[in-house]
Amino acid sequence: MLVLLFKAPMRTEQHFWRKISGPALVFIGMMVITIIGFYLTENWSPLQGYYAFIRTAFGDWFDTVVPESTQGKLFATLINIFSIVAAGYFFATLSALFVEGELKDIIKFKKMDKSIADLKDHFIICGIDNVSRHIIDEFIKTNTPFVVIEPSTEACQKLEADYKFLYIDDDPTLDKVLKKAGIEKAKGLVAALPDDQDNLFLVISARGLNSKLRIAAKVIRPGAKEKMLKAGADETISPSQIGGLRIASVMIRPSVVTFLDTLLRGQGATRFEEVTLSDNSKLIGKKFQEAQEAEETGLSVIAIRKKNAEDYICNPRAEITMEAGDILVTLGEIKQKEEFIKKFN
Repeated sequence: MLVLLFKAPMRTEQHFWRKISGPALVFIGMMVITIIGFYLTENWSPLQGYYAFIRTAFGDWFDTVVPESTQGKLFATLINIFSIVAAGYFFATLSALFVEGELKDIIKFKKMDKSIADLKDHFIICGIDNVSRHIIDEFIKTNTPFVVIEPSTEACQKLEADYKFLYIDDDPTLDKVLKKAGIEKAKGLVAALPDDQDNLFLVISARGLNSKLRIAAKVIRPGAKEKMLKAGADETISPSQIGGLRIASVMIRPSVVTFLDTLLRGQGATRFEEVTLSDNSKLIGKKFQEAQEAEETGLSVIAIRKKNAEDYICNPRAEITMEAGDILVTLGEIKQKEEFIKKFN
């Protein structure tokens, strides 16, 4: 599989420790050699040897701890030179990393990891491509919590120049990475990897980690749809099929398409949304007309799908009684939906 064979670029934190580990080992190594050397030549304690190294490394001589033997003085001369070199190597590398901003990036990733760990009822988007870019754009516009998993650090950082979002630059087919993204607490997952095999493997892994997760998978080849559904996907989306239907719709019903585009792509927050009635909703046991009266929040209820039913009832009759689990299809702004949920659900 492409994702499994693809080696992700080294994250900033890993890159930092790889760069600093060499100078740090040299610095510590010289310290150990100094302690052992002065123990053998002068019978100094480890504390005296450590003190001698620190004084030397920072450009000062031994002060009260002066070697007495000839071997000790020769050893001290060599250690004086190499200790200064080791310390200079270490601090020059550390200063360079400060200048390059890598420490700043480490702090950024630590904060990002903490924010990801705090997510709940969020969505996980696996893979960055032209399709997932639009998903990310819509999620940001509708204040929908989400995290992106993408193996390429470069792709994440490139998209981050346009959007501010949480991401994990690692292989999304790995269970440990999905767990890091909070899949046990997630509401849904979008499998948007570039290959059907990778998406199929991802769907199987995700379904095994969270049986209640809603999974939407991108399919490239028509024959992959049935396999994806059997693997555990709730929905499959073919970008080429949707693109073809859209072109046909533009030709047949241009005004309708323009209207929907205004809702989906406009800068405003007006959207078609859905509200699932909870067990404690104030609308339970009431007629649908009372849901229409709830439009004082500014949210329009335009359809209903009864619990466990497949079809939606558009322009439902006033005598329909609402129950827990019914889904109301609404039209309005995000804030209006939030107010509606707070007041009636």
